[in-house]
Amino acid sequence: MKNKLNNPIINNEQINFKNLAKFIFKHLRQLIKYCLYFYLFYLLSFFFGSKSFTSKVSFYTNYSTSETLGFAPIAIPLSLSESQLRFDVGNYINSDRFLIEVCKREYDFNGQTLTLADKWGANYNNYRISLMPHALFLKWSANQMWTSETTDQQKKLHFATTYLRSKMEYSEDRKSDLKTLTITLPTYSSLPKQILDVMVEDIISYSNEISSIKSSEKITFLNQRREEVQLDLLNAENTFLNFLEKNKQLSSPALQVEKDRLSRDVTLLSQILYQVSLQIESEKAKIADESSSVFLLDKAQNPARRSGVSLAKGLFYYTLLISFIFYGYKLFINRKELIK
Repeated sequence: MKNKLNNPIINNEQINFKNLAKFIFKHLRQLIKYCLYFYLFYLLSFFFGSKSFTSKVSFYTNYSTSETLGFAPIAIPLSLSESQLRFDVGNYINSDRFLIEVCKREYDFNGQTLTLADKWGANYNNYRISLMPHALFLKWSANQMWTSETTDQQKKLHFATTYLRSKMEYSEDRKSDLKTLTITLPTYSSLPKQILDVMVEDIISYSNEISSIKSSEKITFLNQRREEVQLDLLNAENTFLNFLEKNKQLSSPALQVEKDRLSRDVTLLSQILYQVSLQIESEKAKIADESSSVFLLDKAQNPARRSGVSLAKGLFYYTLLISFIFYGYKLFINRKELIK
């Protein structure tokens, strides 16, 4: 009886579409029953499960400008990627320093003000909230690695930074140098935006701090160089002056050549002194400059929608997946009858 109900779909390498349709409709009722079970599970998880919210910010750090001091144009490099600082935003965002600073800041959790370390890190040794066995094991395994000198606050910070790193995504367009930072978190819809605002603020602050330190070091070097040039210029001027006093009348070509050489030395050192002084002023201007080194393209916003696929798309994708698995299984167990 079973052989009569399962007519071959493929016979002598030829597909019988009529038998294929019969096979599909024969098991359709059973498929619908399974789909209804999965639909019920999906609807419960969609309406009553944990909701995730995503916010992102995009910004540029690659730009240049110039300022004119006196008569000579001095190019002031402000690009984080092109300057001598070699400051890379991607590396800084993934650093422990950056994540720890973010986790130490306070945020609003529906009226309650807490740090991420206190909110997330407090559960570093709470195994009751880990419903999945593998998550429970991973948390237990991680807690076995602490040393006796590790404080409770350090454990909280480590747990919070690890969790935050897993919820953030950084990307960079190499052509336009556009950076995009995205955070997806459950439960609190406003939290991703709050964290991104703090992150952008910290990136700007740290890049300005590096620029200020580097400019201060450069000013110190340039001041030393200026003192050296001033001394060389003074010696060159005295030498030139002594030469002119001794040779008021240049009676030979050799004396004329010597005069030109001494004159060039004084002129060259004067130009060097002028350029060094301009560089010092430009570095001082960079320290005093409070303009942001980051230009925001899209500011972080409170998400208007939850993350993930919509209900209709979710049901559609579930139906395709279940149908593929169901009919694949039926074809496998009846392959001797359906394929001749």
